[in-house]
Amino acid sequence: ETALKQAEANFNRLFLGAQFIISDMNNLCLKEKQFDIVFSGGVLEFFDNAQKPIDEMVRVLKPGGIFAANLVPNKFSIQTIADVERTVACSAMNLFRGRFNDVFRMVRNIPTDYKVSALPLKGYLDMCRNAGLNSVVGLVTSPFPVLALPLSLQRVYVNLMQKLTPYWRKFNATKNLFTKNLGITYTIYGIKA
Repeated sequence: ETALKQAEANFNRLFLGAQFIISDMNNLCLKEKQFDIVFSGGVLEFFDNAQKPIDEMVRVLKPGGIFAANLVPNKFSIQTIADVERTVACSAMNLFRGRFNDVFRMVRNIPTDYKVSALPLKGYLDMCRNAGLNSVVGLVTSPFPVLALPLSLQRVYVNLMQKLTPYWRKFNATKNLFTKNLGITYTIYGIKA
């Protein structure tokens, strides 16, 4: 509900109109075949079995409608390596602040108390096809991890990412062992039959 209110505030600030609803992804309170595009961002990886929510999202798509999803699975990636940097930085800060109980606490981009699926990309692609999507494409994307940086270095990092955008796009479009192992997110597209 909090995220939905924030999205609504963002839309209002930009003078964009939209209808905001809260619904169970396993049983959407929406009529079927009513949307041209359905997007899922950072949600499917939290389901033990994402087939039902994918089925529901495809159900509300019009024929020829586009399904798109981004998710951050529980897999080894460049973020796994960056989490070591984050742990060291946070440990040093906790030591400096006298928080000795937290000095050796591992820091992860997605906390360990969140149950995140380790399903490989192929599993999500199969579920999308089972739900009635055609031309399903799946990519392992996002080569830039979240780092623990002071504000001044965060700006430098953002500027670097902006300058490396062509390489970022190339990384996202490449299907090889390097991107499969180091990419942080799964990006999936499909068209409803």
